[in-house]
Amino acid sequence: MPATFKRNILIGFGLSMFLLVVSSAASFISIRSLLSSAKWVDHTNQVIVELETINTQLLEIETNQRGYLLSDDERFLSPVQVNLIDIRNQLNKIKALTNDNIVQQDNANHLTRTIESRLDILNALIAAKKQGKPITPERIIKGKELMDDARLVVERMEEEERKLLIKRTQDLKKFSDFTPALIVIAALISLISTLVFYGRIISDFRQRLRLQDELQRKDLEISRRLNIIQSIAEKVSQGNYSIRVDDESRDVLGSLSGSLNKMSESLAYSFKSLADKEWLQAGVAGLSQQMVGEQDIEELCASVLNFATEYSGSSVGALYLYDEVRNDLVLKSSYSISAEQGKRIRVGDGIVGQSAQQKKILTVDGLSEKNFNLVSTAGNVVPASIIAI
Repeated sequence: MPATFKRNILIGFGLSMFLLVVSSAASFISIRSLLSSAKWVDHTNQVIVELETINTQLLEIETNQRGYLLSDDERFLSPVQVNLIDIRNQLNKIKALTNDNIVQQDNANHLTRTIESRLDILNALIAAKKQGKPITPERIIKGKELMDDARLVVERMEEEERKLLIKRTQDLKKFSDFTPALIVIAALISLISTLVFYGRIISDFRQRLRLQDELQRKDLEISRRLNIIQSIAEKVSQGNYSIRVDDESRDVLGSLSGSLNKMSESLAYSFKSLADKEWLQAGVAGLSQQMVGEQDIEELCASVLNFATEYSGSSVGALYLYDEVRNDLVLKSSYSISAEQGKRIRVGDGIVGQSAQQKKILTVDGLSEKNFNLVSTAGNVVPASIIAI
């Protein structure tokens, strides 16, 4: 009997170790390929995001240049200088991200030359405007041609990245489908072989039934806790970051539960921060789009105010311009508010006047009918909060 037991042990564990090594090696190769594909998909998405950022910055530069040439207001030049630095940084990032792709490197170099030429014309136009020299149509037309060329290069680069994204996504899907199947098959084979040799060994040692029962009970407990943790992990992967594991045990699974809870909290915070940033970036891009085109000051003010109130979900809004002669604020556009209310506000008077005087954003919350009343197109209303920028 000892010889039989030893033989069964050697055969069982030998086969199990062989299957474990084979399945582990195959799983390692498959998972590494899966991670590599996921990394390249993320890399492609990052390049596309950087290209979209360049498009937005080019649009902002063009808008601020037009504003300066039309108004001779040097406040339009400050954003231009910031965008010049940012756009060069973005170009360097794109070159670094695409250093493995000769086609994209050529496109990136072409884009850099085109943008630098456009920026040279921009600087020349600004210098001519400052010196009081006439702005020639040829320079403006040449600048537009370079801007159009830059957009075409960006579109071409985005199209190339989308082709790569499709291919890499297909590779990712292939490995995503193959890896679980491989793991399940290996687990089934290991389970079957284990059960077979377990039966042969248990037939030699029936006297150890009590130990077997204890081991089974422990296995069920671990399986139950693992199922709970797996269920929680699946819900977290589906976007439910508020769920938590209630496991106070001080063992490995209890520690895993605590780590999973911390991960859920971290993911909830990260995704909320990301959503806030995306909302702000989309708002800036949308506002820039509203300012594009030939508009007089009234149309521009109306476009800006309408977009800002609708995008922020505000019920009412008003846009004032500063009158340097009278040192007060003049109502230029209003949204769902009486046009006769607050047509002129002195700097320092009220929330709007204080915001202009201090040159910072002011917010007021917790308003009531006793201390504030607003006349809108729908009648008298009491706002929940006010923000003055």
